[in-house]
Amino acid sequence: MQTTTIFITGWSFSKDFLENYYGQKSTLRQNIVFIDATKILSKFNIEIDKESYFDSITKEIEKLIFNSSSLFNIRIIGWSLGGLIAQIFAAKTMLKVSRLTLINTTANFLRDSDERTQAIDKLISNVTEGLNDTSVRNNIMKKFYASLINEDSVWETNKENASTEKLVEQSAEYSTEELINSLLFLKNITIDETLLNTIDIRCNIVTATNDLLIPPEHAEHLHSAIKNSSISYIENSGHLLPLQNPKILV
Repeated sequence: MQTTTIFITGWSFSKDFLENYYGQKSTLRQNIVFIDATKILSKFNIEIDKESYFDSITKEIEKLIFNSSSLFNIRIIGWSLGGLIAQIFAAKTMLKVSRLTLINTTANFLRDSDERTQAIDKLISNVTEGLNDTSVRNNIMKKFYASLINEDSVWETNKENASTEKLVEQSAEYSTEELINSLLFLKNITIDETLLNTIDIRCNIVTATNDLLIPPEHAEHLHSAIKNSSISYIENSGHLLPLQNPKILV
C-alpha cells in the first residue's frame, strides 16, 4: 500500500520553501504533503480557547489531510515546532496513522530549564522589535538561521540550496504576528507525559548530536514517555537535519 507522508514544518520554515527544496529531489517529493506549523498556530488564540486548543489543532490538520492526500497508511513527520504539533496530533486524532517520526523535537513537559524559557522570551522580544521595521526583523532572522547553520559541521554540502539569505527571504511569507503567536505556543503550552503515554503507534525519535537548540536529552525523555518508540542519534548534524539529510524523510 502506498504511504502518504505528512511533514509538519519547523518554526519560520514555510511550506512553499520546503516543497521547492525537496522538489529538487523528485524521489522525495512524491507523496509528501507539507503542513505549515507557523501558519496553523497563527489561527488559534491560546488565551481564548485554551481548553480546546489541542482539539482545534488536531481538527485543522485533519482537514488539511482530507484535502491533500489519501486517508490510508499515513505517516506523520514533525520537525522541531512541527514535532510538538505532531505529538498532539498523534495523541488526539482518530485517523489511522501507521508511523510517527519526531525530528529534533522538544520534550515540552521538561520545565526544569529556565535558560530555555528565557531564550524563547528573548526571541519573542527581538521579533516584536521588528514589528514595523523590516530591516530589524530580517537582521534578527538572519542571526537565528546563521546560528542553526553553524551547528552543522557538514552543512557545506547543501548550504547553496538554503543559505542564510535564502532562509531569511522565505521567512518573509509570515507576518510578525504569525511568528510571535507560534513562539507563544512554545512558551505557554505544556504537553505532559500523560498525553504522550496515549500514543500507541510506531514512533522513531531522531536527534542530531550537535543540535544546540534542542539537545538530545529531549529525545531521550520523549523516548521514555512514548511506548513503541525507538531513538536514533545522527552524528555531526545540528537542528537543520532535515535540510542537511533529506533522505531522513524516506
